[in-house]
Amino acid sequence: MAACPLTELRDGKQALEFALRANEILGGVNPDFLETVAAAYAEDDRFDEAVAWQKKALQALDGKPRDGRKAGSDCMRLANRFECKTDLMNDRVKWNVL
Repeated sequence: MAACPLTELRDGKQALEFALRANEILGGVNPDFLETVAAAYAEDDRFDEAVAWQKKALQALDGKPRDGRKAGSDCMRLANRFECKTDLMNDRVKWNVL
């Protein structure tokens, strides 16, 4: 709902509600769900909060393997993506353009 390329399907407030709930259920440590919360905040024009959550997502990577994969290149690729998105959110660019 926050990152859909179709404007008519995006709903920042609803996306934020769902993302926060999913993050809570999963214990607030999964980088993918932390990133989803960041996207929802950005879509709702709450960029400072989006940046804060994107940084949490980056910190949650912490070089750990995810989904049974090796940490190395996957982690670096995700870290670069997360950092790029954090920079764009700092510039008030919405998630769905990424």
